[in-house]
Amino acid sequence: AAEQRVAARGTDLFLAWKPDVPWRQVASGAEDATIDAAAARVAAHGRRVFLTFHHEPEDQVGTSYGSAGDYAGAFRHVVERFRARGVGNAVWVWNVMGAAKWYGLYTGGLYPGDDVVDWIAWDPYNWGACRGEAWASFWAVVKPFYDWLGAHGHGDKPFMLGEYGTVDDPTTATRTATGGSARPPAASPPTGHWPPPSADAGGQSAAARRSRPASSGTAMRTVPGIPKLVQARTSTPRRARPAR
Repeated sequence: AAEQRVAARGTDLFLAWKPDVPWRQVASGAEDATIDAAAARVAAHGRRVFLTFHHEPEDQVGTSYGSAGDYAGAFRHVVERFRARGVGNAVWVWNVMGAAKWYGLYTGGLYPGDDVVDWIAWDPYNWGACRGEAWASFWAVVKPFYDWLGAHGHGDKPFMLGEYGTVDDPTTATRTATGGSARPPAASPPTGHWPPPSADAGGQSAAARRSRPASSGTAMRTVPGIPKLVQARTSTPRRARPAR
């Protein structure tokens, strides 16, 4: 019901679908009745829906969910099941944490494949005092994975921030979670921080890609000055969140 109210405003939905069964069980076809029912509901919505299968799967790898390959296989199976049923309004997002500690996992089988991933999302957080760390700027927490994606063959995909959060900097009054330099910038970043716009596989410019809206309960907004990057939602870091 909440999602329907958001969609009624004309906002594109961004929905995360986390299974409660092992990934291999999803990939085997054992859950196809559930997948098919979800596909029918998405198709009936009639408008674009951004979907991610099991967002932030990194720290679930090696648990009862299974391996990185099991995750990729499950992701692929769900996407292909939707497509086989003619669901053309689903946009598939690979939504990971994006932290450097997981880079080996991303090249080690967790990526489902370009043919089943439409967008790539990550969830950068400025934890600051929550973890006894120095306060970090928006650029400092977003740029590393942005650069990594471009360096590892994913530069032709549109990107988004699935989540973004920050805490106040107790030493600087303007660095707050609700305003000032903690927020995504309203102007272009310093020269050299981000690559120039380029055309994607469909010939669409990065500037055009930045105009696409989506959301997870609120309207997605573009991040000015950063080619291809849009922001789905923001939140304040919580100590209880999994380690990144």
